Order: sequence, then C-alpha cells, then structure tokens
Amino acid sequence: MKTISLQANPELELAWRQLGDSIVTFYFEKARVEYLESLAKTIAMRSSSWVQASLHLDYLGSYIGNCDSTVDMSVTKLGNTSFTLSFRLYQQGDLRVTGNCVLVNIDHSSNRPAQLSSLQRQVLDREVLSFYRMQDASHKAVGQAHND
Repeated sequence: MKTISLQANPELELAWRQLGDSIVTFYFEKARVEYLESLAKTIAMRSSSWVQASLHLDYLGSYIGNCDSTVDMSVTKLGNTSFTLSFRLYQQGDLRVTGNCVLVNIDHSSNRPAQLSSLQRQVLDREVLSFYRMQDASHKAVGQAHND
C-alpha cells in the first residue's frame, strides 16, 4: 500500500465549485500515476504498459475543495492480464471518497492485452497482501473501539 499526500491547489478552487467531481478524479489520477511509477521502478524495461480501462468513485461524504487530502492506494485484485487498484481519500481525518480502477497490461507491439510477467505478478502480489493487512488492522481497530 502507498499513502500519497495531496496539497490543496488554490488555483483549482473555482473549478471545484463548477466541476467538483472532476477535481476529485484529477487527484485520484495524480495519486494513481505516482503509485504506478513507484511500482514500475522495481520492474526493468518491459514490452508492455499498464493502461487504465475503467474508473469508479464513491463519495461517502462531502469533499472539501480547498483542503489537503491523503490517498491510500493498493492493488486489490490480480488477474492474468489486468489488476485492480483501490483508493481511499481522506480529508481532515475522515474517509470522503473510495474508488477503484482496472488496469490492463497492453503489449506495445500488438496493442493487445498481454499476460502479466512473473516479475510484474510478484511486485503486484506483494501489494495485494499489504492492502489486506491494512484493511484487517483498521477493522480490528474499529472493533476494539466498539468493545472498549
């Protein structure tokens, strides 16, 4: 799992009032690219690229346009030619937006989906385990708070 801090951008405040959901998508995309770049550093040159095929966001509360955000992001599902990234966006300590996107491994020469290499699978699989450990820890913490 990777946690990414996003600073509020005053220049986007007017856009936020007009196109709030587009700003959230922008922040998710920024976090997604940063996360994928960190994963790709551990994988040598390859003949394929991860291309986003879908994006889904759920708003759990009001998103504040002029507030810093924190995004937790990790791989949550691993397929033969694709994988799913899941996101959690927090502001002022509150979970505001969750989402996920599917990325497909596309071969550069044929522009068709390609099997994930064993190295890609290893790197991505480590992330899946990291995310679920984090989820389990947060659920246990909530359970402990309710039991206390």
